Amino acid sequence: SGHVYGYHLKNRQIDWDFITGSDMDGTPVVTSDSCLLVTLEKQYIPGKGGVMKLNPRKSPDSSCVEWFLPVGNAVVAEWKGGIIGSASVNDHTRPEGYPHIAAVNTLDSLLYIIDYKNTQPYKVLGPDSSTWYPKPVILDSVLIGPSISTPLIVGNRIITAGYWGIYLFEYSPEGRLKRLDAQPFGCEATPVVHENKVYIGSRNGYLYCFGN
Repeated sequence: SGHVYGYHLKNRQIDWDFITGSDMDGTPVVTSDSCLLVTLEKQYIPGKGGVMKLNPRKSPDSSCVEWFLPVGNAVVAEWKGGIIGSASVNDHTRPEGYPHIAAVNTLDSLLYIIDYKNTQPYKVLGPDSSTWYPKPVILDSVLIGPSISTPLIVGNRIITAGYWGIYLFEYSPEGRLKRLDAQPFGCEATPVVHENKVYIGSRNGYLYCFGN
């Protein structure tokens, strides 16, 4: 376990293999600069879980890690911390003048908004607790409760959910979050948007639809 594989479609073989050492439940996300965002659990690694940006054009070792964002530990069900869902990016619906952002929900109750193209001038320990990596620029974070769901970004709005409820946020050109609405029912699912309506399944057995 703990591998990010690159599969060559023409040769039909694995020709890239980066080892994170961590269990990964989320789906790798491709960014506009042709990199991958992968999310990591805490449970089976000495360091912290979080989200990592990988450049598959580089060798599958520490040199391919563009940055790593470690997140806090938190015991939720069988998990020990990190990020269970996937990262989300705004590349396809990004308003003009807004940054390229990634959003993640964490088990320690935070929604992070990250400028995924820029890093801070210092490094953090990686999931192996021995390798140092650059840290991305965090534009904002807000308390939403423990979450294994994936945030959904549409334009300058973010819909996200967790065990405390479902939330609607607006983010500014500076990446600052403003809460617009919330509904207090627990969710593990990821929301979807169709024809200006938000759909999400809840742990209470209901499928909800929110509209204008």
